[in-house]
Amino acid sequence: MFYLKSTDFAGVFELPSTFFQPNIEARIEQRERVNINYVLGKDLGDLFYADLNVSGNPVSPRFVAIDSMLRSAVLGLTFIEVFTYLKSINSPTGIATVNSDTVNRYPYEVLAQTHDEAIDYAKQLRQYISSNSQLYPEFCKCCLQQLRYFIF
Repeated sequence: MFYLKSTDFAGVFELPSTFFQPNIEARIEQRERVNINYVLGKDLGDLFYADLNVSGNPVSPRFVAIDSMLRSAVLGLTFIEVFTYLKSINSPTGIATVNSDTVNRYPYEVLAQTHDEAIDYAKQLRQYISSNSQLYPEFCKCCLQQLRYFIF
């Protein structure tokens, strides 16, 4: 993990210990990078990622200003993707399944709510960046992917 820390995956975002795999940190780092670009757009996302220090924290004041909201969005989106991935590789059929260990802790509605809250953070962040376009000239609305809520 680079931007997200293992301590970020606690509480609501805690991954079941039965799901941990040797390469999980690489998977999380891959998904966090994709999600940073999803939220910020590729140009600004790449600049943000390049600005991170060796501890995975932004250095530039313009990126420090958006760190908390971006971390909330990226953590929620990454958690859902990694959770679904881990469920699928831990399933005998290779298809994500719900078992008694996870159904109580992570019911479908909780996963959907977690995803939608991450999308809300992403929308708020995009609004903030748009309102402060002089600080984020690389942010281009025309190149952004549409933020999508969880569909039941």
